[in-house]
Amino acid sequence: MMAPFTPFLTELMYQNLKTCIPPTSEDTRSVHFLMFPEVKSQYFNSEIERAVSRMQSVIELGRYIREKRSLALKTPLREIIVINKDPVFQRDIHSLEAYIKEELNIKTVTTTADEAAYGVTYALKPDFKVLGSRLGKDLAKVKKALASLRTSQVEEYVGTGKLVVEGVELGEGDLEIVRQFGASPTSKDGGNSSAKGTLYEAKSQGDVLVILDVAEDLELVQEGLAREIINRVQRLRKKAGLQPVDNVGYFYTLVKDPDNKLATALASQAGFLSKALKKPVLEWSGGNGREIIVQEEQEVEDSKFQLYLVRT
Repeated sequence: MMAPFTPFLTELMYQNLKTCIPPTSEDTRSVHFLMFPEVKSQYFNSEIERAVSRMQSVIELGRYIREKRSLALKTPLREIIVINKDPVFQRDIHSLEAYIKEELNIKTVTTTADEAAYGVTYALKPDFKVLGSRLGKDLAKVKKALASLRTSQVEEYVGTGKLVVEGVELGEGDLEIVRQFGASPTSKDGGNSSAKGTLYEAKSQGDVLVILDVAEDLELVQEGLAREIINRVQRLRKKAGLQPVDNVGYFYTLVKDPDNKLATALASQAGFLSKALKKPVLEWSGGNGREIIVQEEQEVEDSKFQLYLVRT
């Protein structure tokens, strides 16, 4: 596919890859001599395609909520709740939850069919394009009546796709089913927040509703800062040309740290940093005869610190 657009680069790539390709009856001297291969339907897997599609929809809904709340992806969040009544849907999401956690920077993925526990209700809205020409002046009457429907009537349409409103028979596709996320007696958050610090935001698409706990979690924020520090250490190691076997110590001096965020993270996440880097990250108290391999000022969010890599 690339060959007509980048002929020389593709030829170079092909010549390198050709040594790993089993021999065929085709003329393999050049990629430009090859025909497009026939589709191998045996490699298609509808279950994987379905699961990945569902995973993508959950990730897109989660990203929408993050953008709406102006939450950067580097900010870790506690939980995403995926509500869908289909057990196969839930199984698909569980099978790929590691990707959802990574893409949305989420600690926990919860799937459930219990809409009432999270205060999920339904409302019906007329599809004006469909009903406008059919009902004419009766459309206004139907629209007004929909706003005062009983819960049982809404559930009837959700379940059967049929409903009679003001003497007008409405079928599947005439009304738009809108999921609403709000308060419920059995809801963890009584609506959108709780005493435990949860703050929920929801977004639905089709038959799936995603609820994201968007409350800032201090412990997760500190873990996120610790990961940023690890990233800076690894980048500086690479810049200095160090190998994994090189015995190196890590030290820091705080230059700028509003609200002591970085200092708190370095203290509370000391064990996590030590485990990830195989060495503790310690405050610099002078050379004391140590050989400094490299030092460089680093920036993490609004904080700055001097990072030292020292020969041990």
